[in-house]
Amino acid sequence: MTLVLPESRDWEREWSRYGWSVETFSSTAPDGRKLAVGIGGHEITVYFFVGPTGTGRGPYEANGTVPEGDETGFLEEGARFVADLVEERLVLVSRQGWLRGGTDFIEPAELTPELRRRLEWIASWRGTYDWRAPR
Repeated sequence: MTLVLPESRDWEREWSRYGWSVETFSSTAPDGRKLAVGIGGHEITVYFFVGPTGTGRGPYEANGTVPEGDETGFLEEGARFVADLVEERLVLVSRQGWLRGGTDFIEPAELTPELRRRLEWIASWRGTYDWRAPR
């Protein structure tokens, strides 16, 4: 991860029998936003905590299973995803509706006026793109 996101060298690291994890807090978002990455066995999970602890607003996650034989490529892809989130090339959106609702990570360029009408909120790592983000 340090190749695509050098500041991740300073993130808190932890090793357990389940694998390893790193975590950090946003220094600019006003709500104590946290990012954690866990790798264990053949799985990688990225957790994005938005809103104050105890509000029921997270973590939001992206995860995947590491394909046999492509461990390096998959881990590089996971590191790029984390870098895109931290550099705000990706934002987290919450769509309205019980059938088509839910959360998703998208590029800021996709935040058209039409899409915004169908969203409950938007959250980005530094808070640049925040709109009605959970507080």
